[in-house]
Amino acid sequence: MSAGIALAVLGDPLAYTRSPALHRAGLAAVGVPGSSAALRTSADALGERLRELAAHGFRGANLTTPLKEIALEHVDRVSEPARRARSVNTIGFGPDGTWGDTTDGPGFADFLGTLGRDPGRERVWILGAGGAARSVALALVEIGASVAVSARRPEAARASWRGIPGVVMRSWGAAPPVAEPTLVINATPSDPARLDRLPRRTLIVDLRYG
Repeated sequence: MSAGIALAVLGDPLAYTRSPALHRAGLAAVGVPGSSAALRTSADALGERLRELAAHGFRGANLTTPLKEIALEHVDRVSEPARRARSVNTIGFGPDGTWGDTTDGPGFADFLGTLGRDPGRERVWILGAGGAARSVALALVEIGASVAVSARRPEAARASWRGIPGVVMRSWGAAPPVAEPTLVINATPSDPARLDRLPRRTLIVDLRYG
């Protein structure tokens, strides 16, 4: 491990990830030496990987698919938003053990603010029901937004959404669950459904990157 703060991003696949470059840029911006690595990690190997990182003095790691929900079982402490969203995308290592948090939702709300939008007034349609979708939904609901979700398997997804009250959930092929949405979020790893009947002013955001 090189001198300075050591960070990582964990998940599978990772070919698309830009997290190491973002980590290094962030460290450089505040004048802190450090490094970051993309470490391909399956769900079954997460516990062993976290123990390895802790033993080698890593300070933190970001998580992506398929690790966000299962990470709850592998950290010593978890933030309330991460517990309610059943999603951890950030893990820290310290003398008192590991902690987990989610930044997907707060980060998305901040992003809307940079566009001059009021997140609490949005009528939101989320495509997908995974960890990032739950974190974003929780943050927006708590601000006051109206949120509806289209899930490929809504019955299976509902158990993970119990900590987020007030969300309307529909099956993937059903009609849009919110009338005239002001914001549509694709939180699936695949291309979203056809969106050609949306109002012209609807903002569409794809959570995928790469």
